[in-house]
Amino acid sequence: MQGDIEILPVYNIAMAANDGYAQHLGVCLVSLFENNQNRRFMLYLFSDNISRTNIDKIKEVCDRYGNHLNVITPKREEFEGLPIRSYYSLSTYYRLRLADYLDESVKRILYLDADMTVVADIGELLDTDLDDFPIAAVNDTPWQLRYAVDHIGGTVDGNYFNAGMMLIDVDRYRSYQIFSRAVQILNDKKYKCDFLDQDVLNIIFQNNWKELPCKWNLLNGFLKREYMTDARWEDILDGIRHRAIVHYSAQEKPWSWRCQNPLKKEYFKYLALSPWSGFKVKRSLRQKLACIKNQVYLFLGLRERVYISLAEYK
Repeated sequence: MQGDIEILPVYNIAMAANDGYAQHLGVCLVSLFENNQNRRFMLYLFSDNISRTNIDKIKEVCDRYGNHLNVITPKREEFEGLPIRSYYSLSTYYRLRLADYLDESVKRILYLDADMTVVADIGELLDTDLDDFPIAAVNDTPWQLRYAVDHIGGTVDGNYFNAGMMLIDVDRYRSYQIFSRAVQILNDKKYKCDFLDQDVLNIIFQNNWKELPCKWNLLNGFLKREYMTDARWEDILDGIRHRAIVHYSAQEKPWSWRCQNPLKKEYFKYLALSPWSGFKVKRSLRQKLACIKNQVYLFLGLRERVYISLAEYK
């Protein structure tokens, strides 16, 4: 009836970050909201050390698009003593207690890593039927699948999900008592758990998760030329062509001067629309010369291209 106000459903989103990743989380939110303006979101932000300035900027992003922010502050002492490796921070473990900090009225939530950009409408993902599985996720890169047997033990049978994007049935997730089991697994010497909480989640949910197309979590590794002969290549190529969420996984971050990911431009597109729009990638003269040298070598065919070109995605 004319004059009626349309009430949009609210979708729950969970993200976790420290202050160093607050900007990237904010850019991810801008990209999500820009491409899903016909939906409303409640963001559950898990962090114990994001500055007031950055919290205000994140809230500014949420307010601009008519969405809501709920900041949840986990107790750091609950996570102290857990192993930290490479570029991980303690906040990587917050997803293990995600269900413990959510109200029981929250039945379903989409978890997103901060190093992502959402480049399309994700309504299909948000409304995916979980078919009684506790989570839905995307199978990791061919390299990760080969390596997974070594660092989580046993056999993965080609099934090892990337935990950067998970659609979660919160009640089922909670029933697995994930955090207490995680502590046991991380202290068990039969598991290497090089990828920390991701390995833990794969051990707990082994053969008990729903696989989604890779367009919902387009990992950095999917864009590498070495996988063009892999058995999964046609599925990967379809995911590249119809990509919805780009994940700058591993150390190939757009804000790093070394980044060669051909989709890094997506990050800067949404950065320009964010409260952090003044950010510039800093490169020393030596780093600039190294980039020029690399481009010359690629042009002359003296160095193999790691990534397939944008033209090859078409």
